[in-house]
Amino acid sequence: MELRDLTYFLACLDEGHLTRASRRLHVAQPTLSHALARLEAEAGERLLERPRTGRPRLSATPAGKLLAERARRAVAEVQAFSDDLAALRGVLRGEVRIGSMQTLNSTLVPKPLARFALDHPQVQMSLHTLAAEDIPAALAEGRIDVGLIAGAPTQVLGQLEARRLCSEELVAIMRHDDPLAKPRSLPLRRLADRAFVMVLPGTFTHGLIVEACRKAGFVPKVLLRLESGEAIREVVRAGLGLTVLPAGYLAERDPTLCAVRLTHPTPKRDVHVAWDERTRPSAATLAFVDALKRAAAG
Repeated sequence: MELRDLTYFLACLDEGHLTRASRRLHVAQPTLSHALARLEAEAGERLLERPRTGRPRLSATPAGKLLAERARRAVAEVQAFSDDLAALRGVLRGEVRIGSMQTLNSTLVPKPLARFALDHPQVQMSLHTLAAEDIPAALAEGRIDVGLIAGAPTQVLGQLEARRLCSEELVAIMRHDDPLAKPRSLPLRRLADRAFVMVLPGTFTHGLIVEACRKAGFVPKVLLRLESGEAIREVVRAGLGLTVLPAGYLAERDPTLCAVRLTHPTPKRDVHVAWDERTRPSAATLAFVDALKRAAAG
């Protein structure tokens, strides 16, 4: 299988349509069709399901999914070699695709990302917002080069090459007029009789909050569960209960809400930068990881 054909195959899969893929790659549509035909002939299997009524996009068959996973790694390795040669000559270039959680996108990531992009204009940077639980799969499938993940359990991190950046405290977020908002900190058990607005079960952060409440001797009384931390914050602002989230969800001088530190225990989540242990990161990716480490240390 030729690397160019694999690149064309991945572009068709990512764009979901031959026309859009041809525009992205700046090649004629018949060229893509011939490349797909060659791959399917070599594989002896259909790799893509063509669009039809009810399914407007190209989609991978089971064989196509297997090929896509390996093709992404193969293409990335060859590109990384080219980028590493440039780095050997003193010039960083290539592409760094970052997958990060929304909270980290607004707290930890912006400054090092902006500085790195200014210092290395030949490196194409892209930032994708992902749920923490989706980052390991995105790394394994080659959709991102590096991930920023918070609160991941040990068994998840064990499947990745991970470096700890920092630790975030989770705080109680409530309205300023809440009676519990007066002290700067309070024991977590003081929330035992209060109504919670929570993140969805199954998320890393949900597990951390429930475990902290268990250690404080109670099970949280949940009125509402929402997928988005931003949505949870606004529901609390509207007057429904309180929540426990990283302080990054709250602006420093919010006119309505405040953050109160929790103790006994203080819920925390570690923030890691990670990549798939089966791949070797490019020089540009490793340089960005170093930039993140410096920013977190600062």
